[in-house]
Amino acid sequence: MTENTCFGLYNESETVLDKEADLSLDFVVPLELISHWKKCSLVADFFANYQSLNFEDQQKAMSVLSTIINELLENAVKFTCDPNKLVSISLRRYQDEISIETVNVTNKENAKKLEAFIEKVDTANLEELFFEQIEAAALSEHDASGVGLISIVKDYNAKLGLKIQEKPDDSLFDVHVKVSLSSDDLEAL
Repeated sequence: MTENTCFGLYNESETVLDKEADLSLDFVVPLELISHWKKCSLVADFFANYQSLNFEDQQKAMSVLSTIINELLENAVKFTCDPNKLVSISLRRYQDEISIETVNVTNKENAKKLEAFIEKVDTANLEELFFEQIEAAALSEHDASGVGLISIVKDYNAKLGLKIQEKPDDSLFDVHVKVSLSSDDLEAL
């Protein structure tokens, strides 16, 4: 892993979070969020409800966006290495595209695992990988299945991006995960 790694929607010259968000939230990860995932769902529902007002079928948009946002937010919270580190989530709409981005701080081990997983998602048959990950998760004691990220790409025709940036002084990494989907695809689901 290099000190800065990019996949998918990101490129090396891009400034992360460089555009104004329609809606964003930064918070320190309270320990109870980790044990009460329903709180992540409440945040996801709020963001989704806010954006769903732009769609003809608001209920469908709310459901799809809430699912995607919840998955990204749970991953950001779950893999934040220190409950005193900031987690960010932002939602943007550019003409016919919706972009959701989370940023969290993690350690080198988690960053390497995520990088390897995203490379796999980028090159594998998603249907096969989905079932492989379900099977692996059932046989494993850890909770890092990756099924949610695969589902986002597979089920919603979303594009996935990852940017890992090494923090200068503390051997930690900022992890930026971005999902983008077209308004047309969301309406067509």
